[in-house]
Amino acid sequence: MDTITFVYQQRSESIAGLSDVLMGINNLTANVGRIVSYCKTSKRKPQIMRDLNLNELEIEAYTAILIRQRLLEQNFNGYQTTPQGNSYLDTRDKVEIALRK
Repeated sequence: MDTITFVYQQRSESIAGLSDVLMGINNLTANVGRIVSYCKTSKRKPQIMRDLNLNELEIEAYTAILIRQRLLEQNFNGYQTTPQGNSYLDTRDKVEIALRK
């Protein structure tokens, strides 16, 4: 393999890897928004898993992060969006509207 072919192959692999990372970030932000929006009224973990098609590992990770970031709170009925979570959703919606223009 000559140097040019090797460099081209390495660059292609790097771009593919970056694409995977960006897809992961996009899925992460989409799932955060879906969970925070869905929990505007209190929801139990099995409801969230079923209705948003998330597995147990995913819901455990997301709820831990969202509680730590104060976007969700856990109460006796399950998980519910906090005022800060509602603010996040409002801001996200404004950004999406601005990007469509």
